Amino acid sequence: MVKKTTVKKTTKTSVEIDKDERISEALKKNPAAGPIMMKHGIHCVGCHAAFFETIEQGAQAHGMKDKDIQKMVAEINKASKKGKQTL
Repeated sequence: MVKKTTVKKTTKTSVEIDKDERISEALKKNPAAGPIMMKHGIHCVGCHAAFFETIEQGAQAHGMKDKDIQKMVAEINKASKKGKQTL
């Protein structure tokens, strides 16, 4: 007699990021971060600074206020939870 085995399908869960995340790491964890950051005028995603600069540092360098940075990070995390990869 052959024993039947069941395989559970798992879905990849999103990984939340925060403003202290290096931009390059945030992009690896959450591909939705790139288009959302660019929409907000943060073009650091293609810059060499993305490897050592945090989301907060990049946003502040482009004149974003703390509350706007928080909103942007929340938007990135929301898009990740929905499985959204691009805008």
